[in-house]
Amino acid sequence: MGERQRSLSRRESLTGCFNRRAFYELFPRGVERARRLGQGVALVFLDIDHFKAINDRYGHETGDRVLGERIRAAVAERPFPATEARPMVTVTVSVGVAGSSNWPIDPHALLASADAACYKAKARGRNQVSTAA
Repeated sequence: MGERQRSLSRRESLTGCFNRRAFYELFPRGVERARRLGQGVALVFLDIDHFKAINDRYGHETGDRVLGERIRAAVAERPFPATEARPMVTVTVSVGVAGSSNWPIDPHALLASADAACYKAKARGRNQVSTAA
């Protein structure tokens, strides 16, 4: 596979953010750097609250525009225009954070912990950040 195709396969097509494949490819380098520097590693797992409902109600074009936002507070305070004929769409995100400084760090376990923390944020009412237990 050429470098361009490989790069495209590691990014989400709408946002350009790294995807899960890229996470697993880049994780060993990031962990090794953190270990050398005596630092821990943290993973932030972000999920857009009620995203399917946004796509269903306002259309995938609006959903696609929503996907560019990055931080919970910025998302919550800034509604997105659906269309000229429709009202603004309020979007929130739930965020799960997990970290470790115990070596070796298992990428699957770290991802599962961040995902579980994200579900905890959703269970507590959404639009918030929760950390792994």
